[in-house]
Amino acid sequence: MKIKKNALIVISFGILMILVSSSCGEKYPITKSSDGYTFQVDENQNATLIKADSYSEVIEVPQTIDSYKVIKLGSVKKAALVGYTYTGMFEYNDIVKEIIIPEGLQGMDGPAIANCDTVNCFSEAHLT
Repeated sequence: MKIKKNALIVISFGILMILVSSSCGEKYPITKSSDGYTFQVDENQNATLIKADSYSEVIEVPQTIDSYKVIKLGSVKKAALVGYTYTGMFEYNDIVKEIIIPEGLQGMDGPAIANCDTVNCFSEAHLT
C-alpha cells in the first residue's frame, strides 16, 4: 500500500514537472505594444503590425519597431459565435488618407485595409 502511494506521488510530481517546463517557453506569436502600434513578434523575431492605436491622415509604417523588423501588416483575431473574426488595422477608418509603406514589407495578412474607402494612396509601396 505504501509503495503504491509513493509511486503515485512520484508520477504526480513527474507530470507536474513536465507541465511546468512546457509552459516556461515563449509561445509565438507574442503580442506587444509600442510607438502607437500593437504588433506580434514571430519566432524569427519579425513583427507584424496588427493595430494602429491612434490615427492621422498620413500613416508612415515603420521599418522597425522596438528593434524588430516589420515584415507585414495584419489584423486582430477575435473569437466569434462561430469561429473567428478579423479586424484590419485600418479597417473602416475614415481618418487615414495615405499609408506610406516602407521598402521590404512582405505583405498583408487578413483585412489590414479592408473597407477603408478613404485610403487612396500607397506611397513607396514595395511589397515582395
